[in-house]
Amino acid sequence: MTARAGIEKEVKRRADVVGIFPNEASITRLIGAVLLEQNDEWLLQHRYMQIEGMAARTASSTAIPAASPAISIWLIAARGCS
Repeated sequence: MTARAGIEKEVKRRADVVGIFPNEASITRLIGAVLLEQNDEWLLQHRYMQIEGMAARTASSTAIPAASPAISIWLIAARGCS
């Protein structure tokens, strides 16, 4: 199914739900809403960098690595000097 056929099918499905349109502006709003939703879905699918991947990368880079025993001893000694 082409993108155009999918959009036409969605407009028809929504038009069947509404039934009768009081004026031309109302059908124009319906078609505009369907096109806006399709555009938003396309943008989400074609991002240069996916949010999920960035969130996973950010979570792993903000994790504090385990300190070595030498660093821990140094920190304890530094706190005692203050």
